[in-house]
Amino acid sequence: MAEKSVSSIEGRVLKESDKAVLIKFKSRGEHWIPKSTLKSKFISDTTDYQIFTIDTWVLKKNKIVDENLLIRKIVNNVKTHHSDNLIAVYGIGSFFDENLPLMWIKNDIDLILVVKSIEEIPKKDWNNRYYSEEIEGYEVFIWYNTLEMYQNEQKFKEFSGANYKWALMEIKNPINSKFLYGKDIRDQLPYIANLKFDYDDILARRLYHIEKSLREKDFNPMSEFSKAIFKIAFYFCAFFVENYSYTSIIEIGKKIKEIVDVIRSIKDIEMYFEEAVTFRSIGQFKTDFKTLQKEFITLIVSLLESGVLHRKIENTDLKTYFTKYFGGFPYLIRFLKK
Repeated sequence: MAEKSVSSIEGRVLKESDKAVLIKFKSRGEHWIPKSTLKSKFISDTTDYQIFTIDTWVLKKNKIVDENLLIRKIVNNVKTHHSDNLIAVYGIGSFFDENLPLMWIKNDIDLILVVKSIEEIPKKDWNNRYYSEEIEGYEVFIWYNTLEMYQNEQKFKEFSGANYKWALMEIKNPINSKFLYGKDIRDQLPYIANLKFDYDDILARRLYHIEKSLREKDFNPMSEFSKAIFKIAFYFCAFFVENYSYTSIIEIGKKIKEIVDVIRSIKDIEMYFEEAVTFRSIGQFKTDFKTLQKEFITLIVSLLESGVLHRKIENTDLKTYFTKYFGGFPYLIRFLKK
């Protein structure tokens, strides 16, 4: 008879009964695990995290994922799929931010593949690069760049839909990303401080998540709204702090506290930032979502109208500004008309 498959995963004991253990897993919530499926000894009277060896079928049934194992699996698939064209793989975003609280809710996995040639990427992969693939409960996004694209802004704009300086910051600064495989190219990337942000573009990309938060039938509105808050907070950091170079949520939060002490007109962003942190920790906002959403949008519009941000945009000119980006922000324009 073949041996049952088992998996090792990190967690801590919350409660224990005669037949089961309530374990808080680093990856996905709390679950009662039958003792008959636990294949390793564990310490009951500690709040420290420890390694549990558990029958794999139980983990699958409860959708409990070992994140390290999942990333290894995805990277191995990428290596096989792109073979000799692959130079390096980096992880970006909150999934790879080890400084975030353990209870942080993670939904997306964002990977940057540095390849030798865009032309060698299979056509199906390239055409689907703006769409995610669901793997074990996570939405996995794969983005492609070449070293030449990173070194040449015009070449980057030819093939990528991202902001050039932001894309460089993500990879260049080790705090912003995690090197996962291949040859680390960070020392071959341009010096970021010499580059200027296109603030119109940066802000529009952040407002896009507000637009998505208003499209309730197509997206998770609360999740998109929390992203909008974090990303607009980054815009504030990039605009008000010379040579700001961090994209991690923890670093953005630290800098926002410093900024609002000096620029009192944007002090409310700190409260919204804390609301977004609460949502990502427990799955809900402290304040009524619709009220929070309305007041946040009103704040951003008022800051644009008053000229506090990178340029002054009168209310009558906002529609013109919005129509330049991402399909024109129809939901945001409709919201403002109300």
